[in-house]
Amino acid sequence: MAQIPKSTVFVRLLEAIAWLNKHINFMMGSLSGVLTGSIVFLINYDHGFSPALYSFFRQFLFNLLIGGFNIRVCEKITQLVQAKNTAIMMATIVPSIQAWVILYSIHYFGNTPKPLASTYWQFGVNLIAFFFMALFYRDALESKQLIISTLKKFMQKK
Repeated sequence: MAQIPKSTVFVRLLEAIAWLNKHINFMMGSLSGVLTGSIVFLINYDHGFSPALYSFFRQFLFNLLIGGFNIRVCEKITQLVQAKNTAIMMATIVPSIQAWVILYSIHYFGNTPKPLASTYWQFGVNLIAFFFMALFYRDALESKQLIISTLKKFMQKK
């Protein structure tokens, strides 16, 4: 069977997708987008189905891209910082501050009447969420390292 030549556009598209996946955690961004988008939908449903659905999609897209990026930052910090407690602290604080600054900027420049009141609570929610994600990612990293070292010891015995 003849091999189909890959077009430059197709190759560039695959490279772009790989680059995005390196910097955005799409799975966790999607999950948080569905969760927060559903909350926003319910909050805005009394204004009609269409405005509520539009609000859902805006919130979903925000969490998919910005939330997914911050989650990837949390994951990378837990992998790069050697000291466990420092890694967890930094992986909690850095993405929480990033998320709040971006969210506050959107509300501020979007002429939200009370941008601080609309966003400060989110910082507390993010601290809790990123703390548990940092614990999860660090534990996963340590488990992976334990498995690899055990396999290396096992292979050396043979």
